[in-house]
Amino acid sequence: MIRAVLDANVIVSAVLTTAGIPAQVLDAWRIERVAAILEEVARVLKYPRVERLHHWPRAKTREFMAELWDHDARRDHAERRPQRPGRSSLSRVRS
Repeated sequence: MIRAVLDANVIVSAVLTTAGIPAQVLDAWRIERVAAILEEVARVLKYPRVERLHHWPRAKTREFMAELWDHDARRDHAERRPQRPGRSSLSRVRS
């Protein structure tokens, strides 16, 4: 199981230094392990103590997770298409 906090600082650190923990976290997010992270999020959102804090009905949690999965699927699809000139992507920056 991977436990990580992916915020702007982690992403910027990964771009600036391609070796180290931030780069590994970003790489894990960008490859197949994203499924494990999203499954962990779904599991944790169902913990009773977490449910008491977010007050979401199960349907809202399912909708939220579907949006995350859909976002990941769109990202995968977008990475397969050629980039438009002038648009940057993390994969081009880190290469």
